[in-house]
Amino acid sequence: MPDLITFPARIEQFRHWLRMRDKRELTVHAYCVDMDLFRRFTLTVYNVEPDIVTAQDVQAWRQEMLAQHLTARSINRRLTAIKMYCRWQAAVGLASDDAVRGVAKLRTSPQPLPPIPSRVETLRFLRVINRHTWKGARDYAIVQLFIQAGLRGAEVANICLGDYKLEPRSGMLRIRQGKGAKERMVPLNATARNALVAWLDVRPAEPPCESLWLRAPGEALQLRTIQGRVKTHMKRAGIKGSAHTLRHLFATNLYELTHDLALVGHVLGHTSVVTTQRYTHVKQEAIDEAAEALPTNIAIDEDKT
Repeated sequence: MPDLITFPARIEQFRHWLRMRDKRELTVHAYCVDMDLFRRFTLTVYNVEPDIVTAQDVQAWRQEMLAQHLTARSINRRLTAIKMYCRWQAAVGLASDDAVRGVAKLRTSPQPLPPIPSRVETLRFLRVINRHTWKGARDYAIVQLFIQAGLRGAEVANICLGDYKLEPRSGMLRIRQGKGAKERMVPLNATARNALVAWLDVRPAEPPCESLWLRAPGEALQLRTIQGRVKTHMKRAGIKGSAHTLRHLFATNLYELTHDLALVGHVLGHTSVVTTQRYTHVKQEAIDEAAEALPTNIAIDEDKT
């Protein structure tokens, strides 16, 4: 009896498998989009949806992408997606993962690091945010979590009430990584703590909402809106970049302060620090001290903003 499961249905099964492996939601979405592009390619070439992915299919798709003059990074990203799909095929018993073993990725030149704001630009950026409104206090706290804690956009967006512990001289934030139970604790220095307290003081409490960030009373603020708000404030300050630029700023400041890539990778939530090719046991005290010593840990006079 022929297999009645369509390829789009298999992509959805693949999506579920990726989530169960605690892949970030943006990564899951990107892989599934790439697999749908592969589906469209096979429909164009063979006039039929693929059943299982074979080595011949992968090689043909690679050659087609080369013929379209896609960048090496784009091609390699799609090959990574299909490699993960083949792992899923093998995991569920549809086929082995041999289809991608002989497919070589393209060489890429090192990607230049994005420029980061200077100290003066950072101060100017923080001052353009009007903290005398509740939305301004919210935006300021969000920005400080990027600058002082180096969080990812999705990590900021997913913070809930109760994910933080604030003390007069210390603070911690629980960050959930992926869809599973993986968590890490991130220290909050004085600047981040003060910004968070200022937001909590004016955050609308009714109607109740679990999300820390609100678009309107009772309505959670979404990731795309957070990214847009940060970009708007940066543009007003004459700074190019995005919310992710601020994560690079944090990482650069922390590395220049500690010269410890393992510590930086630990705080950022990376699973490894490839450039050092080593792992170290990082003491929480060292992380807390480094966060407090960041050059951006600056209290701005409330009366002058």
